Amino acid sequence: MNIIETNLTFGPLNKRESTKRMILHHVAALKCTVYDVHRWHKSYGWAGIGYHFFVSKDGKIYQGRPIDTVGSHAAGHNSDSIGICFEGNFEEEEMPEAQKAAGKEIVEYVKELYGITKIQKHSDVNSTACPGKNFPFKEISEARLDTSKKIRYSSHVQTYGWQSEKKNGETSGTTGQSKRLEALVINSPDANLRYKGHIQTFGDTPWMTNGFVCGTIGLGKRLEAVWIECDKPITYRVHVEDKGWMPWVTNGQMAGTTGKGLRLEAIEIKFA
Repeated sequence: MNIIETNLTFGPLNKRESTKRMILHHVAALKCTVYDVHRWHKSYGWAGIGYHFFVSKDGKIYQGRPIDTVGSHAAGHNSDSIGICFEGNFEEEEMPEAQKAAGKEIVEYVKELYGITKIQKHSDVNSTACPGKNFPFKEISEARLDTSKKIRYSSHVQTYGWQSEKKNGETSGTTGQSKRLEALVINSPDANLRYKGHIQTFGDTPWMTNGFVCGTIGLGKRLEAVWIECDKPITYRVHVEDKGWMPWVTNGQMAGTTGKGLRLEAIEIKFA
């Protein structure tokens, strides 16, 4: 799953003190973008888009309001909930399969992130038809994704330290900030994997296995390349200084460069 960063600008926001549930919505428009919704909500005098995530019909997931802030999507029920909105009007149309699949992914992601199981329709908490009579609520809210395909990873970034854990193709690290990746940890509960890196000055590291740190911390050294081997088909790519995102590579291939003095800045890993 890849959550697309939108870099939206918001007015004042409040941090949410607890997270106990998700509330699902449709936008009640046959076609729009996350940027349209942000603009509409700002026109109401709100800080910006009231939903935390926006799922488009083509199966893309966009970041809306920062996930740790109070939303503006269900009156009287925002203080402890995550709001997820789907492009479309499901009073009038059926949801495309790509959008359903993305909806299942983001719901499962939020379930795991906050350890919650309570999922509601907007109409469960407010007097509204949202998210529409054709919204596949049961299919999306009760979906159980194949945990055997999950991979988790975290990177240690110059200045920032260890970043929050990412999974299944999400971006770990930074782009556009000129910060080096210094270390990496990879975990998969149902796979045998090993990985190694190439470190500035030091060269190749030994092969590491599930959960062990690859790289250095506190030495100011950049990772320049990584190799990942797994008993399942795996694919990965890195963002390299001056080159941007490199092509995806597969099981055991090098991602990055050696002998060029170029830092890794971000990484994405997923099972094929």
